[in-house]
Amino acid sequence: MAGIISGKTVVLKTLTLCQLLFQFGFGIPAASARIALKDEIHFCIGDEQSVEKGLSSFAAEMKNIDAVIKASRENRKIVALIDEPARTTNPTEGTALVSALVKVLRGDNVSLVMTTHYDIEPTDARCLRVKGFENGTMNYELVEVQDGEVPHEALNIAESLGIDKEWIETARKILNPSNSRGLDRGSNSTPLGVKS
Repeated sequence: MAGIISGKTVVLKTLTLCQLLFQFGFGIPAASARIALKDEIHFCIGDEQSVEKGLSSFAAEMKNIDAVIKASRENRKIVALIDEPARTTNPTEGTALVSALVKVLRGDNVSLVMTTHYDIEPTDARCLRVKGFENGTMNYELVEVQDGEVPHEALNIAESLGIDKEWIETARKILNPSNSRGLDRGSNSTPLGVKS
């Protein structure tokens, strides 16, 4: 789990490339690694909507993830790399789908690496995130989180990009009517220009 513009998709692509290189007997760009041969590699990323097939972004993603689940039930050793599942549906159902996916794909035959912006239910899975936006810049250091909490940094990042101030301040007021400057939703970040 990580914030916006934190390189989550790049990490998934790099992990997929390393797995493929290893599968075919090539070296990987790492000083050390723990990696195993797999029967299948599933890489679910991007938008595969199709007018021809009558699939929305959400429907295409669900079909791809369903193929991962089916492969896991056939006792094949798989690695599944899934980028922000259920991002194209409403947040309530999206959160439930992502929380359920972690539970469904638990097992010795599945290695799952997944990114999400949702606050999912706590699991026994190892959850990492980048430290996030600190003092006007992104800190990409990974930290372990125990409670599944994702960073709430979108407004700070939007502000740093020079996005319309009225839009950002209006969003802050909606999130926290009593204090429109800071986020009161578990954010570990500080507003721009404020030293911690």
